[in-house]
Amino acid sequence: MSDRKFIHKISLVVLGLLLMTSAAMAQDATPSQRAEFNKLANERRQALVKLTSLDHQAAAKIKKDEKPVAIFAQQTALQDKLDLLEQRLEILSIRYNLPMPVTSKADASTIDQRTARGINKAFERGRTRAMKQLREDCLQMLETLDFGSFLKSEG
Repeated sequence: MSDRKFIHKISLVVLGLLLMTSAAMAQDATPSQRAEFNKLANERRQALVKLTSLDHQAAAKIKKDEKPVAIFAQQTALQDKLDLLEQRLEILSIRYNLPMPVTSKADASTIDQRTARGINKAFERGRTRAMKQLREDCLQMLETLDFGSFLKSEG
């Protein structure tokens, strides 16, 4: 068995063990933990509403040809808070087997991620074609080389 296959099999076994231990470590949530989870979910919902409101305010200022720098700062601070809330909710969701609350509306970052994935797929097809062409060009160049002159022994 080659080293690569052996390492691959070992890594699959380790991954399986990690998944089983993480599932085994998950525990049921106590009422106070559920209350904390629900409180964080509520805070996240409120932060999303506030962020949407700030988005509309910034768009209105831009339409009036004004610079919404203060609103941008508020958006950034609120987005940071929202990211922390998301992380905390995800941790609690995994730790206590609680369903992650779904937001009613896809936020802009999700849309941006979908767009980026689509663009990456399109570029990947182009990159694959370019790499195939490069491979063919390299093989063609290698065919023209006279390796005999390199391999002759001097002497």
